[in-house]
Amino acid sequence: MSVDDAFGNHIKDRIESGLLLEDTITNALFDGYFYSVLHNQKCMLLDGYPRTLSQCANLLNQTQERGREILLVQFTLPHEEAIIRMQERARFDDTPEIIETRIQQFYSKRKPIIDFLSAYAQSVEIESSGSIGDVSAKVRQLVDQYAS
Repeated sequence: MSVDDAFGNHIKDRIESGLLLEDTITNALFDGYFYSVLHNQKCMLLDGYPRTLSQCANLLNQTQERGREILLVQFTLPHEEAIIRMQERARFDDTPEIIETRIQQFYSKRKPIIDFLSAYAQSVEIESSGSIGDVSAKVRQLVDQYAS
């Protein structure tokens, strides 16, 4: 088995177990994407990153090195609605147990992330119970406001 196969299998196993990838892997993936794609963008919207304090520190380091600011956008959604939306994704690994594991991981790690980033960034909440189109419109309006 090659290193690439072992790495791919590791990622696949973590995802199928409902677990998040390790910070070292996630940060390396983000850094590579940031350097290769986002380095000259005025504004970027990150969804699902950062999820841990280590990832927060990495994001802060990357943005400070490039003179960027962080706007913390918190999407609020009732627990029951989050379950329904995850079920509607119809991913092969979205069993009720894995969905609940992912949601619980999110909630347990969310507060320290918000606390950390709030010390360095302005924070805005977007109520997300509406349709995808409604929430997208709110995000576009916010991005337009802060990117100009």
